[in-house]
Amino acid sequence: MERVAVDIMGPYPRTDKGNHYVLAAMDYFTKWPEAYAIPDQEAETVANALVEGMFTRFNRTLAKQLAILTAEHQRDWDMHLPLVLMAYRSAAQDSTSCTAALLMLGRELRTPAEMAFGRPPDTPGVPPGPQYARRLQDRMESVHAFARDQLQKAGVRQEETMT
Repeated sequence: MERVAVDIMGPYPRTDKGNHYVLAAMDYFTKWPEAYAIPDQEAETVANALVEGMFTRFNRTLAKQLAILTAEHQRDWDMHLPLVLMAYRSAAQDSTSCTAALLMLGRELRTPAEMAFGRPPDTPGVPPGPQYARRLQDRMESVHAFARDQLQKAGVRQEETMT
């Protein structure tokens, strides 16, 4: 992670745990999101959440997904943050053509469906040891080069549509 964005969303209805805001952060390159339910906007609260976690700029997506998932009285939105983050992290991004998980971790996330029904038969296992670590590093370098190329192409397309 080289460049991250951070923002505070809310106020939302106070949850049963006393949270009123979402501290959202995102890595610009990998599109890896983080979101933290926080009780207030105090500098110490925000700093603690960032120190304990990370950084995001996917506020509109996060707000829409939380609105869909929350209960009628909207007092449980903080309980849905982990599932919303998992969904976002495992979805391919238009700009990079990769998932945030692949770019950040070098692998895809195991989804609840995979955990419930098992890994598809053609999915390779994870071999242990230094050879695996080297292959993972090579794979991440390859994926990052691909994502950088996709980001550059997305920028060119955006410039062309603006002119």
